[in-house]
Amino acid sequence: EFRCAGFSFNFTMAASATINDDPRLGDIITPGFDGKVVLIGYPYDIGVRINGGRPGAAGAPAAFRRMLKRFGVTYHSATDVDLSIIKITDAGDVPLELSQEDSYKHLTEMVEKVVSKGGIPFVIGGGNDQSYPNACGLMNALDGADRTPTPKIAAINIDAHLDVRPLKDGVPHSGSPFRLLLEDRRFDGSNFIEFAAQSHQCARAHVDYVRHKGGEVNFPPFLRTSGTPQT
Repeated sequence: EFRCAGFSFNFTMAASATINDDPRLGDIITPGFDGKVVLIGYPYDIGVRINGGRPGAAGAPAAFRRMLKRFGVTYHSATDVDLSIIKITDAGDVPLELSQEDSYKHLTEMVEKVVSKGGIPFVIGGGNDQSYPNACGLMNALDGADRTPTPKIAAINIDAHLDVRPLKDGVPHSGSPFRLLLEDRRFDGSNFIEFAAQSHQCARAHVDYVRHKGGEVNFPPFLRTSGTPQT
């Protein structure tokens, strides 16, 4: 027992009576597909390698989960928002050691399962080539695979790059997911927005391609001076 200025503290009793009055976001996440928000990991960066990028993104889902355990509290006192009322689950990763094609199929199936159950998939890449199979899972769940255009789905790419490069020898990569999306007949190109693209990183042909498909390209100088156009 420790005493100081009339205050005593029993370390043995305190160890057995700990109260968790500081719940963190990582504390409320449980395994499964049945959450309102469902985490899905895509631990692959083969698409990055094909595009000539720097590998390493394959380790991002594991790193994300490690950091999530140390993230802030579930309650935001300034806005009186409590995330603990939202059921957040973790469906795990797309299995390792799959071929690129099979990893896409598996991710599509996982996203479709979550959406079909009424959840919101939160996919953690991995290479950005996951964006198209991710979108396919959403479109499959909402509209099936009948290839019919639908106004229900929109996509916003917040990136320095447009990611509408052609495939390389017929193979998708981290620079091509939104070209694949814009070529999918189920997706309406007028519902596509490129946000904060860097003009010195985007080829004219790629900007023209997005606009030809009905999409918007917003560059930072315009955003700073004029805000964003109404869409």
